[in-house]
Amino acid sequence: MCSPGKGIAEIDDQEFEVEPGDFMAFPTPSVAHHMRNPFTEDLVYLFGGENLEYEIADFPKLGKRMLRRGQEIDVYELADTKPFGPLEG
Repeated sequence: MCSPGKGIAEIDDQEFEVEPGDFMAFPTPSVAHHMRNPFTEDLVYLFGGENLEYEIADFPKLGKRMLRRGQEIDVYELADTKPFGPLEG
């Protein structure tokens, strides 16, 4: 049986070392979060989430926004995005 190892959770510009038994939850909408393994031992972890027809995700460190519609995925530069103004009726 393999050991689950440990990793680094990057959560909204902060880093936290995670070890076996730790739990994190990110309800939607949430902050940017990422898991990485800078250690020599393999990192084993369980994650879950929703699988919605439409999804928008921002990747601030990469400066990207992903838009998924079904099986179609588009990636945009965050710098090219514009906020929505008031809707005209």
